Amino acid sequence: MPSKKTKMRLDTLLLEKQLFPSREQARSAIIQGAILIDKEKITKPGTFVDLKSNITVLFTTNPYVGRGGIKLEGALGYFEISVMDKICLDIGTSIGGFTDCLLKRGAKKVYAVDVGYGQFDWGLRKDPRVVLFERTNIRYLMPEKVYKKDDSKATVCTVDLSFISLSKVFKPVIDLVETGSETHILTLFKPQFEALKSEVGKKGIIKDKSIHEALLLGYAENISNLGLFVRGVTYSPITGSAGNIEFWFDLTFNEEDAEHVTEETIRHVIEEAHAKFSRSSV
Repeated sequence: MPSKKTKMRLDTLLLEKQLFPSREQARSAIIQGAILIDKEKITKPGTFVDLKSNITVLFTTNPYVGRGGIKLEGALGYFEISVMDKICLDIGTSIGGFTDCLLKRGAKKVYAVDVGYGQFDWGLRKDPRVVLFERTNIRYLMPEKVYKKDDSKATVCTVDLSFISLSKVFKPVIDLVETGSETHILTLFKPQFEALKSEVGKKGIIKDKSIHEALLLGYAENISNLGLFVRGVTYSPITGSAGNIEFWFDLTFNEEDAEHVTEETIRHVIEEAHAKFSRSSV
C-alpha cells in the first residue's frame, strides 16, 4: 500500500490544494479526463499520486456542485423544459447536483429528499429556496410532511436513485406532485439497478445493447400501468461514475402530450448512446 506520507488519493489531493470546492467536483473532473499528473492523464479518482506531482487542470466543465447537474442540464435542454418560477421536487438529491441545476435555472423552490445524511452541499443547505429532507426514505414520505396547508405541490420532479428499482417509488412520487398536464417527472434510469444480477457485467457495468433495450422497454410498459405516459426518452450526456450509460425519461399525466415509445424509439436512443460513449470513453 502506498505511503500516505508521500502519496495521496488524487481526488483528496485536489481538494487539499483547493483546486475544487467539493470532492464530487474533483471526481467529476478526473473522470472526464480534465486532470494531468506530470503530463499524464489520470481518470480514476482513487489513484494514489505523489504529493510533489505537477498537477494540470485542463478544463473545468461542471458549474454545479455535483455531476448530476450536468446530467439534468442535458435532460432539461433535450426535453425543452423550463423550471423558471416552478416548484420542484428532487428525489435522491445526494450532494445536490440536480437541486443546484434547478435553482440556477430559476426554480422558485426545491424540496430535496435523500435517505442519506451529511452529503448535501453546505451552500445549498443555507439557500432559503431549498427545503431539505435528510434521512428520509421516499417510499414512506407523505405529502402532509412535505407541504403546508396552502402550499402548491411540485410540477417538476427529478428522480435519481441508486441500489433500488424506480418501480418501487412511483406511488409516493405520484402522491407528491401535481397531477396536471403541466407536470414533468424526470427519471434517471440506471440499468445496473434495474437488471438481474446475471445481466450486470464486470465492475457493475452493462454494455450489452439488448439488455438495455429489454430494460427500457419493460420500464416504459411499467409506466403505462401506473397512469403515466412517456413524453420522451434520451440518454444522459455523461455516464455514471462507474461508466454505465444512463437514460432519461420525461413522464407526464397527459396522454395527448405523450410520445408513444416503440421498440424502434428505444433502439435508436440506445444506438446513439453507445455510439457517443464508444467514441468519448467518458
